[in-house]
Amino acid sequence: MKSFYLILISFTFLFLSCNNDDDTTENTIESLVFGKYAGECLENCFTVFKIDTEKITKDTTVKHYTNDFTFKNSFVYSREVFEKYNSLLSSIPDELKNGTGKAYGCPDCVDQGAFYLVVQMSDGKIKKYNIDVDNTEDQSTEIVVFKNKITNTIEELRVID
Repeated sequence: MKSFYLILISFTFLFLSCNNDDDTTENTIESLVFGKYAGECLENCFTVFKIDTEKITKDTTVKHYTNDFTFKNSFVYSREVFEKYNSLLSSIPDELKNGTGKAYGCPDCVDQGAFYLVVQMSDGKIKKYNIDVDNTEDQSTEIVVFKNKITNTIEELRVID
């Protein structure tokens, strides 16, 4: 009988010590602004899009990239287009989701162009990245794979316009 009480007390202690944090919410991605720019060009110098959990849009008002760029929703793609590309949010590498923003490689240093990414998290944090189009040593395999996905998406969305 003593063993029974010992087991009962152990299970009670174990049950009470479990912490079920229903109040915590997972920090998820709210949106991604993504584009490609080149500093030394005459036209089509910056192509930029935004995808969130409901739609994909394009900023058709911007012609050149600047550090203080602010995205403006000026063209909304169809629901079908959004459905085709909505996996982009879930394919963002952890390195970009968990990072604080930075430059990878030497973006557009020798007129090769660069990728521009802004990851907005549900907690309000914004992480900005400029990534060299060339694969550099500081770019993980996941970053390179994501750059390829971004490149394909940009090229396909340009055709849809």
